[in-house]
Amino acid sequence: MQTTAATTKKKQGFYIEVGCPGCGGSLELEDDFFVLDCNHCGSVLRVTMPAVPPAYVVHSNIDQRELRFKIDRHLKENNLPLTNSQLHVKRIYYPYWKIDAIVLKIRNRIDTREIVSEDGESQGETVETRKTDITLAPYTLTVAAGDEIDGVPSSLGLRSEYLKIRPYSVDNVQDEFHALPVIIPWERAFDAANSSASSTNMIEIAAFGRNSTELFMPRASIVYMPILLTETYGSGGVTRYVVDGVTGRVLNNEQRQEREVERLGDPVPIEFGQLGVDFHRCGNCGVDLPPVQSYVYVCNNCFQATYLEQNSAVTQQILVADDPRAEKDGLYPFWVMSLAGSDQAAIRRLFGGIYDSDSLVIPAFRMANFETVYRLTRRMSSAYPKLSTAELAEFDRRAMPATLGPTEAQVLAGVMIAREKAARQGKFEGSAEPVMPVSMRLLYLPFHPESYFMVDSVIQTVTFEKNQVPSAR
Repeated sequence: MQTTAATTKKKQGFYIEVGCPGCGGSLELEDDFFVLDCNHCGSVLRVTMPAVPPAYVVHSNIDQRELRFKIDRHLKENNLPLTNSQLHVKRIYYPYWKIDAIVLKIRNRIDTREIVSEDGESQGETVETRKTDITLAPYTLTVAAGDEIDGVPSSLGLRSEYLKIRPYSVDNVQDEFHALPVIIPWERAFDAANSSASSTNMIEIAAFGRNSTELFMPRASIVYMPILLTETYGSGGVTRYVVDGVTGRVLNNEQRQEREVERLGDPVPIEFGQLGVDFHRCGNCGVDLPPVQSYVYVCNNCFQATYLEQNSAVTQQILVADDPRAEKDGLYPFWVMSLAGSDQAAIRRLFGGIYDSDSLVIPAFRMANFETVYRLTRRMSSAYPKLSTAELAEFDRRAMPATLGPTEAQVLAGVMIAREKAARQGKFEGSAEPVMPVSMRLLYLPFHPESYFMVDSVIQTVTFEKNQVPSAR
């Protein structure tokens, strides 16, 4: 799927503004995009993510006049007197940890069915069946990273707006705004995220045993959100309004007899990561690489393969299912993880139906539903020994990009194993360890559409929903 700076798709969540190193033009990309075209000079660019959590800042567009209007509307809706004095505004950037993870949920419930006769008459009896639902799903939340300030929410939750975020720097801090220091370290933020996820166990009460909620693969960043601390003075004292600097929504208001000085804790010595933007070119001949998101590229000029991620387990050999009947089908990439003998036995016992396989096969393309990834991993691992494969001699334009890197695939494979263990035991114990294969290689397998599904064209048994991935190019 080609990702460009200008996009017409429906926007949701966060997107990042960066500058083109070729012309200096403004570029916009979603927070998981890393290859794009500059729509000003046409350069193909690659965005590199830092090893440490990056920091971003969101600008406020609420001026003084709009601020008073927003506050007065809030007061009117709550049958309170409108503001009648000058507004004193303190503009701050408040830091939040933004955490993206995968959540494993185990929920125990009881299904009750009524017994009926063959003619549909009720027998007045019921049958209860214990059910354990186990699912994997994406999980995102924000956790306060700054010192506690009265009225400022500890989490802003998920927004319906599409927010433009800029890499945090002195130049990107608006005039009259003060960026508060990070007080909460990452370890405490992750503990808070875990507690938030686990609290759902109490909301969804287990019918038997206990429910479980576990977070995996957390990815963290700091997002500075604009907050407007506004005060007015009257006969009753000082009234403070905490206003969201993006939407102008009043988050909190309270009346005080005296003004209070905000307490700031000691900053945490944290290093913010910086995004890098560079030209996306072949290291062998210097020609632009294909402008698609992928961890593996084949140059259209010299046909040399480029791997964006260095992983000692990955071999340069790229395989493709050998089936001449599938010439028009899309080729979808999978990471084939060849396992050591002891690991083979453990995986074979765990995943029923893959007794002939010495490898774990996981999609190398991102999917919208982690349960689909889990099912597809099981099916492909079982089908792999039945496939006839050959080395990919030259890059095939039908090939879909490999948007899941090898290291992330190893971690995700560990999560899939934890999911399978939980299904067998009815609970989660221990931790999800990354799979450490003897070797890894890419395998392209042809799929074609049938009704609502994509069906593999070789053995006609592996399927996944069409709406889970972009269509073949």
